[in-house]
Amino acid sequence: MTVPAWRVLNAAFRGIERVYCRFHRLEPVGSLIFIQRQRYRGPAKELVGGVRLEPGVPVAELHFNNSALSREQAARGRSHGGFVFARLLVTALQTLADKVQHDPELQNVAGFHGVTWIPPHGRKVGFEAEPLPLTWRARLRGAYLRVLLYAFNPATARRVGKRLQPYEFWLSREQLLEHFADGRKPR
Repeated sequence: MTVPAWRVLNAAFRGIERVYCRFHRLEPVGSLIFIQRQRYRGPAKELVGGVRLEPGVPVAELHFNNSALSREQAARGRSHGGFVFARLLVTALQTLADKVQHDPELQNVAGFHGVTWIPPHGRKVGFEAEPLPLTWRARLRGAYLRVLLYAFNPATARRVGKRLQPYEFWLSREQLLEHFADGRKPR
């Protein structure tokens, strides 16, 4: 894709992201993530640390702020993209842990979840991740994530290519606080 075409795609996805955030009433937490409060709708599930999710339990969905991440990576150079993302993610999770401790509306949130293309890395700090089952919806989500990744980071999109697979991840409230509260850095 030529640079002008990429700029159009990038601008379009920035606009889509803004509309999506407003429509779904996503709340910013730091510069990298948004949260969407919701009720758990899946089957009973046990998270690391023994937290049990039952249908109807309050949870929050995490969404990355792709525009902010793209700006940060551009400011620091694309070759440092993974390090920039890791640093921003740790800072965002520390901010989220602080918000969870002090925001009365988040006191009863049992866990946080989301979908990403990033392969599982965070098991040491309480994240659980598993590939989405290969359904038509997961394939569609994978295609969307490929285009999204290309819109915000073409070099990584070319490197990852067709291997990109959507993963669902979970982080219990207890694991978030254990590893990120009070500005802790993950071990």
